[in-house]
Amino acid sequence: MSVHCCPECLGELDASGESLRCSQCSRDYPVIDGVPLLSRRRDFYYGEVSKEVMRTVLARAKIAGWQTALLEHADSELSMDFYDYSALDNRTGFKFLLDRFESGTILDYGCGLGANTHSLARNFSKVYATDLTFERAQFTRVRALQEKLSNVNVFCCGDTPHIPLKNQSVDVVVLDGVLEWLPESRPGEPRSIQIEFLKELGRILKDDGYLFIGIENRVGYGYFLGKIEEHTRLRFASLLPRRIANVCSQWFRGKPIRTYTYTRWGYHSLLESGGFGAVDYWGLIPDYREIEKAISLKDRRMIREAFNEQTFKKRLRNLVLRATLPWMVESFGILAGKKRPTPYIEELAEYVSTVHLGAERLKVSRYVLTTTGTVHVHAGNHKGQYILKLPLSDRSEERLKAAVKNIQQLKAVEGVSLKELLVSNPMAWSRYRGQAFMLEEKLPGRSLDNFVSKDTLRLFLPRACDYLALLCRKTLQSAGDWGEILGSKTREYGLALAEHYRRRSLAEGDIEPDIRQIADYVSHTTSPSNGFRCAIHGDFWHGNILVVPQGMQITALLDWDSCEMQSLPFLDLFNLMTKHAQHFQGQSWGSAVVKLHNGLCRESATTEPLRDYARQIHVDENLMPNFLIVYWIRQCLLLLRRDLPQGAHVLNEAIGQPLGHFRTLVKTRRQS
Repeated sequence: MSVHCCPECLGELDASGESLRCSQCSRDYPVIDGVPLLSRRRDFYYGEVSKEVMRTVLARAKIAGWQTALLEHADSELSMDFYDYSALDNRTGFKFLLDRFESGTILDYGCGLGANTHSLARNFSKVYATDLTFERAQFTRVRALQEKLSNVNVFCCGDTPHIPLKNQSVDVVVLDGVLEWLPESRPGEPRSIQIEFLKELGRILKDDGYLFIGIENRVGYGYFLGKIEEHTRLRFASLLPRRIANVCSQWFRGKPIRTYTYTRWGYHSLLESGGFGAVDYWGLIPDYREIEKAISLKDRRMIREAFNEQTFKKRLRNLVLRATLPWMVESFGILAGKKRPTPYIEELAEYVSTVHLGAERLKVSRYVLTTTGTVHVHAGNHKGQYILKLPLSDRSEERLKAAVKNIQQLKAVEGVSLKELLVSNPMAWSRYRGQAFMLEEKLPGRSLDNFVSKDTLRLFLPRACDYLALLCRKTLQSAGDWGEILGSKTREYGLALAEHYRRRSLAEGDIEPDIRQIADYVSHTTSPSNGFRCAIHGDFWHGNILVVPQGMQITALLDWDSCEMQSLPFLDLFNLMTKHAQHFQGQSWGSAVVKLHNGLCRESATTEPLRDYARQIHVDENLMPNFLIVYWIRQCLLLLRRDLPQGAHVLNEAIGQPLGHFRTLVKTRRQS
């Protein structure tokens, strides 16, 4: 059994039917659906949704799968917030600040619905997951069983004197958004409760074990600007002295504040009182729940690199941020032990330096999370600058594998130079302590995303057209008539889309008949001419393009996991234009597709660069509206396939609005 001792007296627990019995105090603890219930308050509930809703989601998870259950709830609420909080691997973006990968035992205390547990199970030999809310612990176990994570042991506890694990049985404890909440379920003075709990953690930790604590900073920037304090829902509450804050809380909430957070020095004092003398502080930006960057607060270089935007306004902001960040960052990631732990990224940097570079040790300068679930660790030495890409999940690992494979295929094309196409050839794709990583040389330039404004597309589009025309010419393969090619691609992408659409139970139901009609329309409205296929990047947008700010010259193209060697021209350009309209002009993506299609049919001024691109690759510009139909179907397919699921309301808009537009085209042609 996963539980090792009684949470009241630390006596041995023995299995007795469908319960556990303490050999010392003879207490009985029920085991329900494989989850030992070791709390005193067995009706306790805390969660992001009501208890009734959580039980409905849990029941559905057992039948249809945990991810389907969360997506169905998201669809019913027209919001992905609960799904994102519970399911996305980026929640565990702090993971590579830990160590003991492969061999270590870790406790995820306050596991919630298992987002951290699931991710940590990929890297540690054994994971204990606990939560005081039984329904959350139960969901975590269902999730682990369905994901075949045999190294996960779940139990329900949190309001007893002891954690039900033996002395010195754990290497690492994760408290992600937990420490401040403990006094809510226990009597006594909040700080004293937290100190006693830290001492209890010291009991179960090995001599060289350590804690990771994700938690808010009491004096974070946002609170000075009027941000609502997360635990009390009061403005400025955390900035006031405790006594005054309690008076305000009694007045507005009818109860005192018990969710204590601290300043950096306050945490240091708290941890020292709990027996943890070696403490490292990381800044988690924007906060510990939605990490985009992690910054060692003792490393001036990391602080400088984290805020290096070069626009005048941001340079002024960065001067202030760099100076005050160690004390006023909004969330801390705290590593605390009797000895200083060595983060995995430091071990990996040393390993890569020795094995793959044969040079002096790399020094880490940036730790950045991408939206695709991969951590990018920037590191360098006197020989050069490099990026280590670390996938957080199996899905993000598959994307990195796909990128490596696609780059090798590009490299194998006769007459193609990766340097000419501004592609970085991976220097290594390997594993260290069970964790996959990719090593790349850092490419010059800065993300176009940093310079986006209303005029960006107008200034940059000619550069994009020139680059994509080069990619097209270098990988071009003759393939027959354009009508046949476009119709075939429409059916290939469209029938796959229809199948995924049915599985997701979206509003339109079966769209296969519409897809077949649209494919026929594309074939019959494409004038006869010699066609070809070519390689596309497949995810060509601002975030994947590096440029020199002066002149917007492209220096590199990143993330080739969506590349296709046998695709069509124009698709990358359409992606750039519709994503720009979506993110920087406030349009929905479906609306942007329809608007662009109308523009191509009317030969508007905004599409003139596309016509220049058509001339460069010798394609009749009148075919562009049909290429856009193929792009729309392919992109919808990616939205349904990707590892970051979208809500039904988003998918129905992306698919439904253009579908109605293209239905009208088909109908009009039939009538004429």
